[in-house]
Amino acid sequence: MIRAFVKFIPNLLSLMNATFGVLAIMLVLGGVGTILLPISVLLLGSIPCDMLDGFAARKLDAKSPIGVDLDSLADVISFGVAPSVILATALQSAGASFPMMALMIVPFSVYRLAKFNHDTRQTKSFLGLPTPANAVYIFGWSVFLTENGVVSDPVAFVNILVLCFLLVSEVPMFGIKSFGSWKPVYKVLLGISLALSGLLLALWGYKAFMIIVGAYILFNLLGTTLGGPRKGAAV
Repeated sequence: MIRAFVKFIPNLLSLMNATFGVLAIMLVLGGVGTILLPISVLLLGSIPCDMLDGFAARKLDAKSPIGVDLDSLADVISFGVAPSVILATALQSAGASFPMMALMIVPFSVYRLAKFNHDTRQTKSFLGLPTPANAVYIFGWSVFLTENGVVSDPVAFVNILVLCFLLVSEVPMFGIKSFGSWKPVYKVLLGISLALSGLLLALWGYKAFMIIVGAYILFNLLGTTLGGPRKGAAV
């Protein structure tokens, strides 16, 4: 009985991830508090659960096909639907003419997650922007929109299109699991990037997420162009 429960821990974390995602959506649609509340639920609930479910599955030797499906289904809710609803609400509060454009994120996130499940090239790194990173960018953008109350429809639409493209693209993106194979210079650059990210968060709070994720994308593009951390990886 105890062994069966231990084996179920990774699946439990995925289910908690999905639950936090639904809670965030309910908070947004219910207009409870500011937009920071549902974002905090996702940052403090869904993201840690998403990071730990795979780790727990490996450490507990509890990998299973249903675990893979649960992880992706939970991510669809927390990093596909919830960010789209949050962004649509933020665009509406900022006076966008068509805030529902944010829902474009959902089908691209779903496709990206389905593709990831069947792509053996993405065991230690990624091809395309991971949905959690995309969600974090959207969180920062949504805070910026709600606090500044100004939006350009064309700029918002292009921004969303770029995110959608990156989600399903073949652009290599590094993952923590590939860290050991990096050249020393890229490990140093990552350390500097993390330090700067911490400083930006301290200065600007959630709004810094846009810059941090943007830097992550740029870091990957430069690394790929210069033969960086993904060099020699199976992509």
